[in-house]
Amino acid sequence: MPKRLIQATLAMLLAFALLAGPALAKPGAKEGGEGAAASEVPRFIELNRLTAPIISNRRVRGQMELLLIIEVKDEEKGPEVLRQIPRLEAAFVLVANNYAASLGLPTKRLDIAFVMKGLQAEADRLFPPGTIAVLIQQAQYRR
Repeated sequence: MPKRLIQATLAMLLAFALLAGPALAKPGAKEGGEGAAASEVPRFIELNRLTAPIISNRRVRGQMELLLIIEVKDEEKGPEVLRQIPRLEAAFVLVANNYAASLGLPTKRLDIAFVMKGLQAEADRLFPPGTIAVLIQQAQYRR
């Protein structure tokens, strides 16, 4: 019985953590409705946690996790950036998967500069250069 109680408690804590997590604001969703100005777009937007499997000899040896934040440098393009977040995250997943595939083993060091360059290149492909800056808040391996 204590095992079920622990499982139920952990499930409730996880549910509360997910509900309390930051939500992405949609353009015009704040008070004021249709007249939402570009200044209402947040300057820093936290993206979903990005995970990529590290595979060696056709087996998953671990996973790389990245917590990314994008900085909106061009306020006029802010609403467009918010609309394109899913495309941006999908492009980042491809970059992370390609990099994790090149690692081979989770014992190799993570080359943050190389990963940043790839993520920023994808951001500059989707938006004009200088519109957003990609920031890595956290990078880690898990086995």
